[in-house]
Amino acid sequence: MKRLNALSVLAFTLFMSMMVSAQAQAFDAGGLSYNVTSATTVEVTGRASGNTDTVIVIPSSVSDSGTIYAVTTIGVQAFLNNALTSVTIPDSVTTIGVQAFYNNNLTSVTIPDSVTTIDVNAFTFNFLTSVTIPDSVTTIGVQAFLNTALTSVTFLGDFGTFSLDMFSANDSLETICTVEGASGWPQTFTPNTGPSGSVTTTTCGSPATPVPALPLFGLLALGGLLGLFGLRKLKK
Repeated sequence: MKRLNALSVLAFTLFMSMMVSAQAQAFDAGGLSYNVTSATTVEVTGRASGNTDTVIVIPSSVSDSGTIYAVTTIGVQAFLNNALTSVTIPDSVTTIGVQAFYNNNLTSVTIPDSVTTIDVNAFTFNFLTSVTIPDSVTTIGVQAFLNTALTSVTFLGDFGTFSLDMFSANDSLETICTVEGASGWPQTFTPNTGPSGSVTTTTCGSPATPVPALPLFGLLALGGLLGLFGLRKLKK
């Protein structure tokens, strides 16, 4: 009997310890809720209680109890059924979780080039007309952009671990562009993709290359030549 009581007390103590630990790992800040995922990172898990905003700006970092955390993940179903019209995703985020923005009213979204994973049904049931997938993305899950009113898509990087049904139920999607030099393309996205049921990617351009800056001495020399040319014209 004593042994049973001791075990009961131990179980209760462990349960309470887990509850306290779980509470310590979750907090609200700036109208959003977060879970701590490491000593320096958190995932955003949705709007805080009472927050009904439909325009959401996710910060790149957030502080709690004196600790500053980087926001690296948008959690599973974080903003599911929230009627969002706009969301800003910071360049600290690497993962957009399962059904993170499922069933909202988003008409556009900018995916930063920090993101590596767009998970299953992440943007399903929205009103995006176009989307650009940065070259940082290596994984895209099943039906990630299902039924989102897309008409065009651009991939800026290589073909990765991408589900070819990610654009299903986008009947108006006619153009899926890739950039010159990216590997793993072309690919055919199917089923129920585009007017005919499948869309094959095409190369639409090359990656943007920076225009080389003219050194200062070059600018000075060019200015001198232009000035000399102007003086000669005046003398004539």
